[in-house]
Amino acid sequence: QHCGQHLDPAFKFDQSTTARWLSCPECPGQACEHDRCAYNQAYQEGSSIHGYRFRDFVSLGEADDFNPPDAAVMGCHTEETKLFV
Repeated sequence: QHCGQHLDPAFKFDQSTTARWLSCPECPGQACEHDRCAYNQAYQEGSSIHGYRFRDFVSLGEADDFNPPDAAVMGCHTEETKLFV
């Protein structure tokens, strides 16, 4: 898959006990692929991203802040092109 270099390691979906892909009925009017909510974003200079939406719990801030986790919908890029790579 074509994803560039990033500061943090990639999210390991299969290692989360709470992550789940959003199904197509959960994103009416949006793209649906392989029974998942999909997203695509293209930019004028030719860069683009593609991926799937999922729901999981996240804690913001530093680990030693002990912030409580909140449910969030996020995107998992499966392809990045041009300026993203």
